[in-house]
Amino acid sequence: MSQRCARRCQVRSLGRVEARRARRRTSLVASSERGDDGANQARQELEDELLSDGTGVSMLFPRQVRRFLAGSGAVGCALGIASTAAAAPQSTGNMVENLTINGLGFAACAFWFLQESNEERAREVAEMRREKIQRQIDRGERVEFTTETGSRASKWKQVDDEWILRRLERWGKQDMLPSIGPVKGRLLQSLVREHNPSLVVEVGTFLGYSALTIAQALSEGSRVVTIDNDLRFVLAAKRFCWQANQGTRADGQPRVGRRVSIWYGDAEAHLKEMRERYNGVPQIEMLFIDGDIRQYEQYLVAAEPMMKRGCIVIADNTKVFGHVPEIQSYLQYVRESSRYASSTELLTKYEWRDDVDDAFEVSVFGGL
Repeated sequence: MSQRCARRCQVRSLGRVEARRARRRTSLVASSERGDDGANQARQELEDELLSDGTGVSMLFPRQVRRFLAGSGAVGCALGIASTAAAAPQSTGNMVENLTINGLGFAACAFWFLQESNEERAREVAEMRREKIQRQIDRGERVEFTTETGSRASKWKQVDDEWILRRLERWGKQDMLPSIGPVKGRLLQSLVREHNPSLVVEVGTFLGYSALTIAQALSEGSRVVTIDNDLRFVLAAKRFCWQANQGTRADGQPRVGRRVSIWYGDAEAHLKEMRERYNGVPQIEMLFIDGDIRQYEQYLVAAEPMMKRGCIVIADNTKVFGHVPEIQSYLQYVRESSRYASSTELLTKYEWRDDVDDAFEVSVFGGL
């Protein structure tokens, strides 16, 4: 069944009358979609007429005719009032009676015209709402279900980490936001699952998309610390991580927002504080660098004293920004320094652009 048919089949009432109307709506729309767009629209208007709560006049005439009759009646009565008023100085015999009759007729016809217009507008609003609901269903934000009466309805999905990630992906694609996106996200998750780190440090939080993506792949008891020096991004990420802790995951998986710690401030300063906090004992088993591309090397050097031997270092955007001198210096450092056992370019695609190549630089820390 087509999307339009599904939209029109959605019923928001639990009453049997509405369910019966929904079944009739399904049949009418299915037949109307076989014609061209003009015929579809005409059939849809006829269908709306059939589904309306009929009165004597509405059963005899379609809405277009009723609106014409109401408008013509109002205009006729207005002309009657004007002609009676114009003739008042010459003839006053039936003036009051004529004005009263025409005035009441004008009011009745105007009310009828407005009522017909409002009903048509209400149907347009209802159709726009159905289309909006269907888009939300297509995006996975709502779920469909069958009511006790056998009709189809939908409701919002419970907010959890998956819901938040899908919403951030939609915003990211729509506005080309600098989040890693689902393609890189899946690649990042595969690296996390492969190496199973107990502590991941991310430099560059933005809205928390990559932090939640990493958290989903972590084992129970592991965590990710993400650092950003922009207070707006920190507050937004805290909000999304809090929402990711709400509700119950349908697949039975644990809520992952609690695995994420968001730190505000300079990344180099926080990494030095971490060394003091843990008395210089290395803790970091994976480092994801996605902050200011001009400071990749500084972030890495600041983190090295807290990185365990074998720590996996992942740097984003190393291909698309490979022409930038600071990125070139970073790549030379991890590929030639004796501190790194290996460094590999892992090809992927740029955020929201399937036609632009990008890469993760994945390096294995060998120790100081």
